[in-house]
Amino acid sequence: MSSTPDIAIIGVGLHPFGRYEDRSALEMGAVAISRALRDAGVDFSDVDKMVKEQVLDRVDHTNLNDFIENPTAENIATWMWHRLEGKLPGLAEVRLWEIPTSCVVYRGPGGKW
Repeated sequence: MSSTPDIAIIGVGLHPFGRYEDRSALEMGAVAISRALRDAGVDFSDVDKMVKEQVLDRVDHTNLNDFIENPTAENIATWMWHRLEGKLPGLAEVRLWEIPTSCVVYRGPGGKW
């Protein structure tokens, strides 16, 4: 199991279909992500910086109860959305993984769970 968090980037970005003996699934995924970000006019370093500033720096070494009422996974995902909304062009959803097989998805106030 990887220690890095799962990240989903939704956009127009595909790796050409076919069998590629010289590329791993991770490398092909990186190509698709790069193309999706480019299509959205977003640089990954901007996404990384914004998530760090707006979410990770705020929650690191803190008690979530101090700034999120009833910090369930659903409420944390909603809080994350509001921190990132308007700062990340094309933000479609926030996905918070509790364990490798369980997550919550928040798609904004008008979105569907």
